Parts: sequence; C-alpha cells; structure tokens
Amino acid sequence: MARTAPDYLKRLGLSGLLKVAHARPGEEMGAAALSLAVLELLEVEVEHRMTHGHDNNGYASASPLAFAGEGAGTGVGESDRLLDAASRYYGANAWRGLALELLAPLRERPRRAALVSAYLIRPTGATRRSPRMMTAREACRPENLAAIYQRLGWPPQPVPAFADASALDNAARNARKRMCAALAERLAAVGCELGSEPPAG
Repeated sequence: MARTAPDYLKRLGLSGLLKVAHARPGEEMGAAALSLAVLELLEVEVEHRMTHGHDNNGYASASPLAFAGEGAGTGVGESDRLLDAASRYYGANAWRGLALELLAPLRERPRRAALVSAYLIRPTGATRRSPRMMTAREACRPENLAAIYQRLGWPPQPVPAFADASALDNAARNARKRMCAALAERLAAVGCELGSEPPAG
C-alpha cells in the first residue's frame, strides 16, 4: 500500500499520517496512511535500538549514521533515509511507546522479520555506504542475519532464521498487516488525539 501512496502522504510526519488514517477509515487513502505510519514506527524502533546500542555498552561497533548519504553523485539515495530518520526521531522519541505497543502482540518470528525488513535499505550501487544497505536475500544469510540481530540488540545467533528473501518478506508483510489493524483499532478508540502529539512513552 505504501508504495502506491500519493507523494504528499510520504512527506507527512507520523502525526499527519495518523490524522489522515483517522479521517479516512476504510478508504484507500486511510489504508495508505496507516501503512506508512507503521513503516515510520518500525523505523523509530530500529533507530532507537541502533542508537541505544551505540550510545551505551552494547553491540553496535559504529554509529548507525556513519557514512549515511555520502558517496558519488549528487542524487538523493535511499541511504539518506538514515539521516532523515535521525533528524526526526533521535533524542526525545515519544513515538517509541506506540511502536512497542504495536510490536508487542506479535510472535517473535514476525516481530523480528518486521524489524529486519525495516532495517534494510536497498543498495543503490556498487558502493555500500551503510551496513544497512543490503538486499533481503543477503540479509537471510546466517552470518548477515546474525550481524543484523546483533545491531538490533538481540543475541547474534541467527534464530529465528529465514530460508530466503520470500520467507522474510512474507513474515514482515504479515506482521505489518497486523500492526496496521491494531493501529486502526487504536485510532478508532481514541480518535485523532493519537495524531495530535506523540504519546507518552
């Protein structure tokens, strides 16, 4: 859904996305806003985990923002999503409470799949400027999956494993669908107040 969302939706922050989702329940626009909001919340959790590991004694061996956006060419690459996420979410990230609330009901395998999928940034060329620049197929290799788990704060053993990119993608997609449904229920219950300001977390 998010890939067919209007461009203006992609420029909205979480508050704006939640307001659109609340105002357009059951409509394609509302569903696209929900899907994008879930992707943003997953990015919030990924960024928190990587930053926490870097700022404290943990697994991260380098800043998650190292080399982000650098490289040949003047075009904006997908690695710039790191800088964009950092500028929006680093520090007082009250949205993490909502991210955790939506992730909590998931079983371990789909929860990890959703976060691993959110961690990945599609490589844009021969030069990999971030450890996050990896295809889903590459991420499923045991050594890569172990490294990703470690960066996200889990023990580095690649368990649960994913047989291939399709298994990872399917598990992540199903997790996001459940998160979207839970977020829609939350919006229906509390109204647009959820989108007025970050919830306490």
